[in-house]
Amino acid sequence: MELTEMYRTLGISDRVLSYGNQVEESLTDRFRTIDVTTEYNQLKVISAMQKNRVSDVHLSGTTGYGYNDLGRETLEKVYADVFGT
Repeated sequence: MELTEMYRTLGISDRVLSYGNQVEESLTDRFRTIDVTTEYNQLKVISAMQKNRVSDVHLSGTTGYGYNDLGRETLEKVYADVFGT
């Protein structure tokens, strides 16, 4: 089944679909800007996680008291690197 037919099956007219496509096209530059910002921030987080050597060990359960909580301590270092504090 073609995509247009699927929309029709759902009760979405060609006119509404066309309007939606026009709106989406008009926002292409805005979406591209958001995508670039998202990619930059994602790379900052990945870099900080690599720098602080985050692994599965940091994601294990804890007692909840915060004593010797390697995951929390490492996460704080990651936050500091990402946000530059």
